[in-house]
Amino acid sequence: FIGDEDVGGNTGSGLVTVDNASWTANGQLVVGSAGSGSLVVQNNASVGAMSVTVGEAVGVLSLQNGDVLLAGTGDLVNNGVVESLLGDNSVDGNLVSGTSGRLLFGIAGTSGVDIGEITLTGDATLDGTLEVVPLGDFTPALGDSFDLLFGEVISGAFTDTQLPSLAPGLFFEVKVLVDEFADTDVLRLTVAAIPEPTAAWLSASGACFLLWGFRRAKAK
Repeated sequence: FIGDEDVGGNTGSGLVTVDNASWTANGQLVVGSAGSGSLVVQNNASVGAMSVTVGEAVGVLSLQNGDVLLAGTGDLVNNGVVESLLGDNSVDGNLVSGTSGRLLFGIAGTSGVDIGEITLTGDATLDGTLEVVPLGDFTPALGDSFDLLFGEVISGAFTDTQLPSLAPGLFFEVKVLVDEFADTDVLRLTVAAIPEPTAAWLSASGACFLLWGFRRAKAK
């Protein structure tokens, strides 16, 4: 493709599925700028552009064993929904998730192949909502952990979380682990036991998650 591309650029709707193939826009790629737009990248497919913006107007970028290739210093800007339902997905560049953005990850188990991971070659700036959905009949248990996002620097914090239900006495801990793997930060979700004496209060209030967002300066 030559020039900019817009999926769902009017008041209607648009859907593009890239399946085991490549699709390139030699400019900016926008998903859902005015109408509803969906871009599905699956089965080892790739999408390339100078930058990719997922719009607030019901824009959805669905990664299912897919890659997003950004030229130069381009960003993947998420003001809609970026979902990583399964497989090892990658973004060759930075991820900026805005206040209206939603990052959705699928989990079907605790091994890497069962987690919808996103690996960045650049940095991630977090805001908006983190949503995690169990796939199939999988139910997270005490001690389970899920590495969802990998990036050189992960900064910011989610303002909301929507996480699966857990057994009584358990909660989700969301952490950014700095330099967990060499120079790579990791966004990790872990099932932990509610510590005493706060267990009764948390269970009664329905607070089943702890969100910890932090960032320390890292030398480049």
